[in-house]
Amino acid sequence: MLRAPRPPWLLPGPTRIAAIGRVPAIAVLATLAVLALLILSGPAPEWPADTMTRIAFQDALIERLRHGGEDYYTAAAATLRGHDLPLIPATAFPMPALPVIAAALPGAIGLLVLALLTGLTVTVWSRRFAARRAGRAAAGIAALLGGGGWLILPALAGNPALWAGLLVSLSLGLATPRRRVEPLALATAAALLHPGAALILPVMAVFAWRDGARRQAGAWLAALGIAAIAFACHAAAARTAARGFAGEAPAATPAGLAEALHAVAAGGGLAILPAALAMAMPVFAVLGWAIWRSGAGLRVAAVLVVLLLAAALLPVGALAIALVAAPIAPLGLVPAIEGLRDLIVAALDNRRITVTRIVR
Repeated sequence: MLRAPRPPWLLPGPTRIAAIGRVPAIAVLATLAVLALLILSGPAPEWPADTMTRIAFQDALIERLRHGGEDYYTAAAATLRGHDLPLIPATAFPMPALPVIAAALPGAIGLLVLALLTGLTVTVWSRRFAARRAGRAAAGIAALLGGGGWLILPALAGNPALWAGLLVSLSLGLATPRRRVEPLALATAAALLHPGAALILPVMAVFAWRDGARRQAGAWLAALGIAAIAFACHAAAARTAARGFAGEAPAATPAGLAEALHAVAAGGGLAILPAALAMAMPVFAVLGWAIWRSGAGLRVAAVLVVLLLAAALLPVGALAIALVAAPIAPLGLVPAIEGLRDLIVAALDNRRITVTRIVR
């Protein structure tokens, strides 16, 4: 006996669990309830004490480049030291592309471009949900929440990780079997703005290989090579600049999963939620992406998992990688809501379609 799936409410098509049985649905709901209780009952993470200092550093660096007349790495090292921030590892130095370009342009131009990029990301993801008006609106709100963190905290507007995250979100939103050049170009640009964004490149290469697109997989790996070379040059220049300043930098330590989850949620518009609740959102976003029966679903879920693990385990600061993941995390709540509806309907619905085979 099979349960007839209900028409989707938010998504263009049914989720992977749309036809789930009553007993499995009850079991999944119970598991999700326990998971939510465990997350919400745990200690709420707090931002590291130097978080606002790190955010303010970006604006200070751009202003120094705009008026100081120094080369990039000297200015970055002096600004880091002036804010009592470590100069090692090399990821302490932002990649030079965005600060140099921002310093060469009026601040209003940068905000205008950021607003256009945010609006384009919202539009692209809304069109991915175009079959349903409610889904289109929900996706637009979620994309704005994820990529619009700079509207709540304007100091984020100069952070390369935020720009890289918007480019990653736009790349994933445009990625289809027919459109391959634009997603690759956007993801490569994101990787050159922030090394955390380069994590999307091997993930997309794996999915392209799985789908039989060998040339496309090679192109993603070639982009990874370009990003690696760029970061190697950046790291060498950063180490040279750091030697010119006395003092030992404190050793960086991994943030841990709880702080990474909180940082991903708070890096976008979900910062308005209580810390414990915000920490649960990325978990359910990953589950939502995974159950969306779409080519984008599993790809984005994999990218988000890799970014979360990197933010938790790598000693580079959770905030930096979290801002890369922030624009895509809230979007996963849209299919998560659809999946929760499917589970609730299945758990409460006793109606069945009986399939009878008649042998003549």
